[in-house]
Amino acid sequence: MTVLGYLPVWAVHFIPWPVFSAANGQCLAFRRTAYEKVGGHAAVRAVIVEDMALAGRIKRAGLRLRLADAAGQVRTRMYANWAEVRNGFAKNIIAGHGGVIPLLLSTLFHWIVFLLPWFWLILGDWRALLPILLGVTMRALTAAVSRQRFVDAWLMPLSVLAMTAIAAQALVWRWRGGPAWKGRRYAR
Repeated sequence: MTVLGYLPVWAVHFIPWPVFSAANGQCLAFRRTAYEKVGGHAAVRAVIVEDMALAGRIKRAGLRLRLADAAGQVRTRMYANWAEVRNGFAKNIIAGHGGVIPLLLSTLFHWIVFLLPWFWLILGDWRALLPILLGVTMRALTAAVSRQRFVDAWLMPLSVLAMTAIAAQALVWRWRGGPAWKGRRYAR
């Protein structure tokens, strides 16, 4: 959903700047020559979001980066409970947003688009229905394209609250010197 909603696939494919890189660590495929040219996983072993770092290295090396929709073809279960989900995403969220300021702006955007209209509706402002329906429609479209559940579009406010908790955990780690993940502490 993240890539479909915020980073057009055509940009990943055709714009050479590393800022338009994306990758999913559960399923990466390389030609051996490309993998060796960018230094492989050894070149990004100190980076907590190594899949994205590899994608950026591919673009900086002038190689082609492709992103494919593997929904329904690749399945993984990384986390068993909320604490693991929060910590797993918290370790990536600042790097995935490109820094603290973009993360804060993204969080604000999600609150404005997906959460505040519900508060307005609860307070009796029926004009909130239009932004609610626009937000649900936007999320439903990405769910349809990525073959996710349609009901998740209506649950987007809960997703925003979860994202906020994840962002808060990431910021706490940032202020304490870096994220902790599976017993390891990573430098900022």
